[in-house]
Amino acid sequence: PWVKPWMAEAQWEHHASEDVRHRIHFVSFASFAPSCPLSPETRMNGRPPIAVFVMGPTASGKTELAMALHDRLPVELVSVDSAMVYRGMDIGTAKPSREELARAPHRLIDICEPSEIYSAARFRDDALRAMRAITAAGRIPLLVGGTMLYFRALQHGLSALPQSDRAIRADLEARLARDGLAALHRALAKVDPVAARRIHANDPQRTLRALEVWEI
Repeated sequence: PWVKPWMAEAQWEHHASEDVRHRIHFVSFASFAPSCPLSPETRMNGRPPIAVFVMGPTASGKTELAMALHDRLPVELVSVDSAMVYRGMDIGTAKPSREELARAPHRLIDICEPSEIYSAARFRDDALRAMRAITAAGRIPLLVGGTMLYFRALQHGLSALPQSDRAIRADLEARLARDGLAALHRALAKVDPVAARRIHANDPQRTLRALEVWEI
């Protein structure tokens, strides 16, 4: 319901150490009110405001591309990365440098502590809030990153599941350490056999989450 079925694809080529071709997906979001004070440049053929998605794996040149587009277009950047949201996680995440962030600020970078739980649902809420603010300011949201689950959650929404409960999660993690994953998966099979058949017995993250949802 958040995304209109209209999509267009464009190609952009830049020259760094080697030629790299990236795909940019222009997505029309139906959730933005047409009364937002947008400049003519932010509309395409009378369509609602657009957002630009720049997707790709780590170290594929997404940041360089996004910054180049930032220099040329009326866009503001929103990070779509499950690691970059955490403060201090700068190694192995290809997080933009201070100089790059000063040149082209990214929203949703360094917004929580590593001890916090940051979910796809929370990202979706944060991203939509940022996109509305950018659109209201008369600019175009450009979402750049490699966490495909976040892009999917933004485009297609998520199931109406409860937020994680710290106390229940801590108890389940203690049971995992004490009894092992096989015991927890057997416990899941007793209370939710459908989920147990869908979740592999060697998948601790989904097993714990399924038990957590059942207990909540």
